[in-house]
Amino acid sequence: MSAGPLEEAGLAGPSNIRAALGRTKKAHTLINAVKKFQTDNSIKNNSVSSALKMLDMIGVKRADCYDQMISSMSEKVVGQIKEIGKDQDNVKSKKLLEKQLNKSFKTYKLPQFRPAVLEALTQMDELPQSYIDKIVADPELYADVSIKVKRQIWIQQEDLFVEAVKPVIAAYIAAKRAVLCSIDPCPTNFFSSETTKSRRQFEHVQELMHMFGKYPMLYEKMSDLIREAYRLTADPLYCSLKLEVIMAAHECTTEHSGRDACLSDPCHSLAWVLDICLRDKHIEPAQIARIKNLFESMKRMSHEKVGDLAMVTADPHVVHFLCTMAIKLLRDHRHIPREQGGFVLIIRLLTLGSYAHHIVSCDSLPPQMVEVIFFTKFLPAFGCLIAEDVMRLELAKHEKLETAEAMDLYSEPNDAITVFLKYLKTKKPYYSFFRDTFHGNKVPVFSPCNIHRSDMAAALLWIHYVADLMPRRGLELRGLLRFMRLLPILKEQTACRSPWSHLFMHRILTACQSARACAVERVRVETLVNDPELIAIVIDQMFLAHLKIDLYLKYQLLRLVNQTHRSLHPNISQAIMEHIAPGSIGDCADIDRYTFEYDRATEKLHPKTEEVVMPPPKLLTQGSRKLMTSMTPMTPMRVEMTPAHNFDY
Repeated sequence: MSAGPLEEAGLAGPSNIRAALGRTKKAHTLINAVKKFQTDNSIKNNSVSSALKMLDMIGVKRADCYDQMISSMSEKVVGQIKEIGKDQDNVKSKKLLEKQLNKSFKTYKLPQFRPAVLEALTQMDELPQSYIDKIVADPELYADVSIKVKRQIWIQQEDLFVEAVKPVIAAYIAAKRAVLCSIDPCPTNFFSSETTKSRRQFEHVQELMHMFGKYPMLYEKMSDLIREAYRLTADPLYCSLKLEVIMAAHECTTEHSGRDACLSDPCHSLAWVLDICLRDKHIEPAQIARIKNLFESMKRMSHEKVGDLAMVTADPHVVHFLCTMAIKLLRDHRHIPREQGGFVLIIRLLTLGSYAHHIVSCDSLPPQMVEVIFFTKFLPAFGCLIAEDVMRLELAKHEKLETAEAMDLYSEPNDAITVFLKYLKTKKPYYSFFRDTFHGNKVPVFSPCNIHRSDMAAALLWIHYVADLMPRRGLELRGLLRFMRLLPILKEQTACRSPWSHLFMHRILTACQSARACAVERVRVETLVNDPELIAIVIDQMFLAHLKIDLYLKYQLLRLVNQTHRSLHPNISQAIMEHIAPGSIGDCADIDRYTFEYDRATEKLHPKTEEVVMPPPKLLTQGSRKLMTSMTPMTPMRVEMTPAHNFDY
């Protein structure tokens, strides 16, 4: 036990005994002074006194004895403080805690007494300001106090809260991005690697939820930080974080939990409904009605709250679910899309999510979420292409795919589709281009902002339909390519951005595995990954041409080479590796990680070889020596060292 903190706590220390010994030089008086100091500062207990005499006889130091006793007593005191804290509704218990804290707080610098002080601070529901000031003034004490105590400090000093929250948010984003950087074979993709329950139980999500606790003020501040990070980066992972924190707080059942803080947030209702839909993979009529009511209430919300709602719908998992549901409705239902209430709601949610960054970044709200032309022009044309695929699939089941009628079911996307999907580079305003495209029909004049968002919803539907075609058995390359040709030119190169590029590459690899596993397939894996047009679309036009717009595209190319290097043409593999070599892509923030993954893929593509020379025998008999001299010199044996897991996926 150090002397400084002991004397600061008002207890006798080296200074006291030094002063007592300095009053006299007589040996008898000095001995009496030492004995008096021991008597005054010893533990007053009869059983302890008798035990100390026995321990003195066997040579045990008093300091060791006292340290052990204080440690044991401290544990008992901590246990008693916890019991008192459970009954804080009792005025007597509350006063006992205050009294205990008042007497013990000055000893917090002493390691033996520190646990009791920290526990007393934790059990206090409302700390007096004097204690808060002292905790903030001592960085070591601030670091040791519980999260419950820190919340009371953060309410008064938001800068400390921001300082504590930012590293946790950054750690969450880094952990999620690691999934996008993996090049190893995996049966799941970014969207199927976690369930809705496991997402909200993610360690960083739970930590953030405990940090704001029952205080709405801290919850709002955390929401502001997530919103600001999304505004600066446009990374949809921040939208995922917002939804997951809300649902983690929603499911917390402990007293004074984070659920109390987020119940007043309008995002809570929307996140709850969407989470149920994600879990059940279906939208019930009751959930449709609830979401419609939320859309109606948006008119009375502030700009900031509308931005938060848009962020919830921009969560990639929500977007993936909505697009999957929309494609299913278009493929399986015979009704006109605009006559399906659930389908219209899905499109409105998709469009709201595509507006998220615009709403968060600007002070203006969109005048209308979805224009009529999206339902009257794009969806009917898109639905016709889907119907052709369904008809060809049915004809293939009856072995009539080669008939003349079936050969007519390969329509190319018309202007109504291309206008919505294509990244237009025209000097004409959008409204003029639309009017010219539809040959003077009575088409309303639309603002560029609205058309832009309709493009994004159309692009997302297009990407998901192509991804839906990929893993099917009996895959037709001709039918697939007519959709894939438009992928590189989608609005804002959506197909080339994460996590959609990760999903797309996963489906390509899954299709390759399906073709390899089946004895008879319409499209072999070699045909799929070596078709000149498909290679030009996926590798050249989508990935290599847009390496600078997304940090993770280079990892998707490494995945392709790493998992299909035996099927992919060697020249193609080599060309890809040369183009995405660490020295060829310029500086990037993750250069160390990328170099490591690149070296792994290179080693698999070009296994190392080692020369093994067999040494001559050390002891030779006369007969064997004659035999050795008559033999030709031994040539070095080349043994190819192949990694243990170098098998074909």
